[in-house]
Amino acid sequence: MKAIHPCRWLLCAGAFACVSGVAGAANAVTLPLGYGYVASQSAQTSVDAGVHQQHDSTTIGSDSASIATPGGTIGPGTASSSGFIAITPSPKISASTSVTFSTPPSAYNTSDGNYGSNAYYSGSLVYYFEIGGPTSSVAVNAKAVAAYSTSALPAGGNGIGAINFIVNQIDPLGYQSPTSIIRDSTTFAVGSYSAATAAKSGGFVENGTYSLLTNTLYQVGLQVVFNSAIVNTGVSDPSSTGGSATFLASLDPTFKVAPGVADPNGYSFVFSDGIGNTVSSTPLPAALPLFATGLGALGLLGARRKRKSPAPRAA
Repeated sequence: MKAIHPCRWLLCAGAFACVSGVAGAANAVTLPLGYGYVASQSAQTSVDAGVHQQHDSTTIGSDSASIATPGGTIGPGTASSSGFIAITPSPKISASTSVTFSTPPSAYNTSDGNYGSNAYYSGSLVYYFEIGGPTSSVAVNAKAVAAYSTSALPAGGNGIGAINFIVNQIDPLGYQSPTSIIRDSTTFAVGSYSAATAAKSGGFVENGTYSLLTNTLYQVGLQVVFNSAIVNTGVSDPSSTGGSATFLASLDPTFKVAPGVADPNGYSFVFSDGIGNTVSSTPLPAALPLFATGLGALGLLGARRKRKSPAPRAA
């Protein structure tokens, strides 16, 4: 497969911003021209049978969207979605969605499931790095924590999502190796159209050591995408009992020369211009349950899905 060059990537649909940059030389290593980072965010929201707001961003930083049911509508609801893509001190995507929906009167009952609140976020970041050093290869410790959580959901509440972390080697002709060096992924589906659902959380911890070639280009891909909704249960009276739902997710990787390598200071990483690589001092297992406190208020939302939406595919 040909390398995804800075303005295209397989994980995330939507427009990408291509920010090219050439990192400064370190141990005679310089990234090829054009291998900057690529970032994309999309937020969508919808309430009350189709009133919606959408925002696509191609910038680093925060992006958000929020909406409320217009005044005088029968079925009140709100939806908000937000995300944040950072490239320093280390690359990170963090996001949240929140929806509410109040119980409508019986006249609002419908069999098509078109009424309720929906919030969607999708964010991706692709960047590159090389390693300079005295040997042809070196052991590298890759660390990443991916985490998500959902609140308890009322009847009619549901959500789907995926978090992906991928590292590929790029050959001198610009092609990806057929097998990813790292391919971590977590997906989830939660909720019920007929009963309340308990809160859910999960994710993955990457803390592996990999033999990487020096003077060789590597591509790193991060993706967070998820959708939360509260909708009319649809098949018969009554409609959704209403309530609220909040989803959180984050992903934050770093790389360093592995312990035990002789002369570790003789090696240096050169990343796409602007990309940081500060290693967190927080032990990885301990960081997983703490992710929610580090997320902050974010907001981007998605066009509401009718009935059950298919779960996002892990790349």
